[in-house]
Amino acid sequence: MLYLLIYGSNLSPLPAILIGIKRFVRSELPTVSKIIWLLVIVSFVSDISSLVMAIHFGHNYLIINAYSIVELIFVGVIISEIVANRFYIVLYSILAILFIFINAVSGFNDYHGSFLAVTALISILICFLTLKFYYQNETDIFIESFSGFWYVIGLLTYFSGALFTFILSEDILSQEEIVIEYSWAFHNIANILKNILFAIGLWKARAVA
Repeated sequence: MLYLLIYGSNLSPLPAILIGIKRFVRSELPTVSKIIWLLVIVSFVSDISSLVMAIHFGHNYLIINAYSIVELIFVGVIISEIVANRFYIVLYSILAILFIFINAVSGFNDYHGSFLAVTALISILICFLTLKFYYQNETDIFIESFSGFWYVIGLLTYFSGALFTFILSEDILSQEEIVIEYSWAFHNIANILKNILFAIGLWKARAVA
């Protein structure tokens, strides 16, 4: 079951990637959807690289830390595009710079669960604010027809699941391997759900949206 979750999480970006390719070829992807599509591709490459490193080197902290920095920048750009406010790019850029500094001081091969938990919590709050923005400014009663809505729900789902793992990470890393694997199952499930929601958003994407 655990291995199904691991491999399922690693392969879950594929539907979104394929839908994105189809939409991109037809020039049907708006800007925010293109950014989401790129994030999914980067996530897929990161997941596969992370799995390979874990198998051959016993840990994948370098990939986790590098991807977390890239992810912060992507999320800032995505939210800024949705709410048309550059503040979020600045906020997430600062978080990314802080994380680069933390890694430079303590090493990219260390796990920084506490900082990742803080960024996940900040992202959850911002996702709620973005949903509030959607409900206050969208005139269409069927808000679920907009791709941006699904992207925000996807991010909210992912960071909510990841937060649980990050908060417990220091305790998790001191436990036996089987405990670690079960704890990271929450992260894998959240990642799978995120990619499903992203795929729905890309499927609903419109060039004018």
